[in-house]
Amino acid sequence: MSRTQEVVNKAGRDSELARQKVLKTIEIKRDFEIRAIGNYAAVQESGATTRKMAGIQAFITSNDSRGASGADGGFSASPGPAAATDGTQRTFTEALVKAVLATAFSNGGKPTQAYMGGTHKQQFSAFTGIADIRSEVRGNAMATITGAADVYVSDFGALTLIPHAYGLTRACVLVDPKMAAVATLDGLKSTALAKTGDNERFLITMEKSLVISNQAAHGIVADLS
Repeated sequence: MSRTQEVVNKAGRDSELARQKVLKTIEIKRDFEIRAIGNYAAVQESGATTRKMAGIQAFITSNDSRGASGADGGFSASPGPAAATDGTQRTFTEALVKAVLATAFSNGGKPTQAYMGGTHKQQFSAFTGIADIRSEVRGNAMATITGAADVYVSDFGALTLIPHAYGLTRACVLVDPKMAAVATLDGLKSTALAKTGDNERFLITMEKSLVISNQAAHGIVADLS
């Protein structure tokens, strides 16, 4: 009896290793994004404890709206901002957004982007506003129902509304992109590791940090239900 060696051909890809590298690269980038947009304290490296950057929600102390018993984090000691304390959750309203925008304006802030989760994006789109949400239909053209808002024009400028699929569940974060950046300490890279049997192993690393030039340039409506 003769024996033949068979190779499994996987549809849609030439290399399973390359595919796994792509998936893990997406994962590490999402991990960074979640931390950057979230309420996370800075962590100093010590022994087996790795250093970690703070999220933007931990920085903001000037232009904030929090539920009852909620408290700011802020930068008070090394290594950096402490996480904010969650308060009692409440309904997301236009009045809350207007109050934070007014405070930001008074403090010299000019946020132009608003990040929020899917549920709160739908709630934002339901704000009454003053614009007509209906479009005129001419002739045999198909009717269009406008059920979403992509830009909110406030007394202090326009906000681009950006739904975030992960990372935001109870806050709407108002950002001035000119006053936030990402610092790269060590770029994204893949390093091959020693083989174990038939296993091919690799290590993907990336070291970056969120840079907030001035926390008063941004705002937050926190503790949303």
